[in-house]
Amino acid sequence: MNQEYYTDPKFRKTEIIKMFLFFPIFGTIIYLISLTSLGGNEWISVLLLLPIGLYGFWQIFNNSKNRPSVIIAERGITINNPAELEEISWNEIVGITVENKFNRQILYLDLKNEPQYKNVLSKVINKRNEKVKAKLSPKVGIMEKYVSYKIEELQSVTEEQIN
Repeated sequence: MNQEYYTDPKFRKTEIIKMFLFFPIFGTIIYLISLTSLGGNEWISVLLLLPIGLYGFWQIFNNSKNRPSVIIAERGITINNPAELEEISWNEIVGITVENKFNRQILYLDLKNEPQYKNVLSKVINKRNEKVKAKLSPKVGIMEKYVSYKIEELQSVTEEQIN
């Protein structure tokens, strides 16, 4: 039994359009600031823009892939979007709650332990969180737009698996 949930196509297109607009504007601002502050040395400005441009292309490419945001399998649940988490086994999930925040439904999975992250940036965030760890139970949130507004279906399938 594998069930896959994909990001809402309208939301994904909107995010890609935002990135197409954001990175050129941000790059132009950095270019102009570096030109004025560095005394007109264009090569340094170009070297500053190169990592920003590469990161922008990587983000656009990464978000244009049509990969599942949430995968429910026999062993557990894998969340790929927005945070890339390792597979969370069913016995790690203590409870499930659905909350409405800012006119959006969010499915929260209450976990026994902190989730493990796949990518490096999330690992850095995880280490930072360990230093200022609150004494609350760890939660993972899944917004409705990342599962094409099928929160109720995801909630019922997840409750079946943990019970």
